[in-house]
Amino acid sequence: MMKNILTAFIFIFLLTALPAAAQKPVKLGGRIVKKAQANSTQKTKSARAALTSTPDKNTAAAIKQATRKIKEKTIPYLSHKDGHIFMAVVEADPDIRFSGTVFEIEHHGKKEIYGAIATHIIPSKSNNVFGIPRHFNATVYLPQSQTNGHIPQDILSYSLIQEANDVYFKMNIPAEIVAAFPISTFDMALVKFSAEGEKLLTPFTLAQRVSKKEILRSVGYNHWRFSFIPQRHILRKTPTTIYTSMPLPHLERVGMCGSAVLTPKNELAGIHTGSRIDYFFSDNGPTVSYVTPASYLRFLVKAYHNGGKANVPFYLAPGHFMKMDISEYPISFQLLGKKHTVLFSDRVHFHFPHTRLNQLLKQFPQARFLRVSTHRVTWAKDAKALLMTPDDQPPYKTYLYDLQKRKVVNATGTNRSK
Repeated sequence: MMKNILTAFIFIFLLTALPAAAQKPVKLGGRIVKKAQANSTQKTKSARAALTSTPDKNTAAAIKQATRKIKEKTIPYLSHKDGHIFMAVVEADPDIRFSGTVFEIEHHGKKEIYGAIATHIIPSKSNNVFGIPRHFNATVYLPQSQTNGHIPQDILSYSLIQEANDVYFKMNIPAEIVAAFPISTFDMALVKFSAEGEKLLTPFTLAQRVSKKEILRSVGYNHWRFSFIPQRHILRKTPTTIYTSMPLPHLERVGMCGSAVLTPKNELAGIHTGSRIDYFFSDNGPTVSYVTPASYLRFLVKAYHNGGKANVPFYLAPGHFMKMDISEYPISFQLLGKKHTVLFSDRVHFHFPHTRLNQLLKQFPQARFLRVSTHRVTWAKDAKALLMTPDDQPPYKTYLYDLQKRKVVNATGTNRSK
C-alpha cells in the first residue's frame, strides 16, 4: 500500500516542476521575512502553500482572509524571534524529503540544542530505503552573514544559493537519531547534530502553555517544497495530542510530519505528526491533523542523557496515568473485576484507545483493575531501522493498574532484549 502511494507521489512529481520555494531559506524571523516581501510575484506565490476552506465557518473565514493576503503578496510576520527547520532527505530518492525542527531545552541548568522528527519516517525494516536511518544528513539554509563565509570542518557538504540578492549556504549537517518514542505512542524522535553544525543553528524555544483559543501556525516541508501554514485552529486537546484544523490539500501534507507547530509568540507548541485522511485523493474529506505537544520532547532529552531509558507518564483515560519506559508501546488491555475476572479484553491495533477505555469504564462500573501488556522498539544492528517486536512474541511487560487507587500495583516483565 505504502509503496503504491509513494509511486503515485513520484508520478505526480514528475508531471509537475519543482516549485522555487523548495530552494528558499528556512530560517524564519523578521529579517528574512522582510526580504521576502521584496521578492518577485512568482517567488511570493511559491513561498506559500495553497489553502482550501474547511467546513467550520470561523476557520473558513480565517482561511479566506489569509488567502487574500497571499494574493496581495503580503507575507505575515512570524515574530521577532528566529528558528530553524531542516530537511531530512531520502538517499534513495532525493525528491522525497521530510521535515525536522530545531529547538532549545534546558537540562540540569544548561541549555542544549536538538532536532525533532516524526518517528514514523524511520524505517521499520532495514530493506526499506524510503525512510531516514539512525545516521543521516540534516539540510539547512544559512545566510552568509551568519557564517561569515566560514564553513566548519565537520560539515559534510555545502553549496551557495542566490536568493533575494543575498547569498545562502545550503548545508548538510551530520545528524543522529538518539532517542525515539514508538509510532503508536507519541511518534517523535530526538536528533543530535554535530558539535560544529549545532553552533550554526538557531533553535525555537518550547512553549510553556498552549491555550485552546490560540491560532497556531506551522513551517516545514512536504516532499516537494517549503510550506508555511498561517491558520491552524485548535479543535481539541488531550494530554497526549493537540488536534488542529489543516487548511492544506491532502497531497501537500505528505512529508510535513516533523514540522514546527508554533504559537503566536513563535514558540514551539509541538511537532506535526500526522493527518486524518479518509478520502486520500479528495480535498473534501476531514481536515483534522495531529500535533504531539512539545512538552514530551523533555522525556526524549532525559532518555538521551540516561542511556536511552526514561519513564514517561502514559495517559489511559481522564485522571488515569501510569509510567512506561520510553521504548514501550501497548499491545493489549483487559478490564478485570475485584477477583481478577476478565470483564473485557481487546488488542491495541495502533494507538491506545483512550476514548474507548473511558466509555468502557462507564459500561463496567464494577471494574477494579486494568491490565496493560506492552512490546518495545529497538534499533536494527545496521542502525537503518527501528524494529517493533513481532505480534506473535510474548509481552515485554504487563502492568496491573488499580482503577480505585489510580496507580500500578504490579508490573511483570521478561528478560527479552527485543
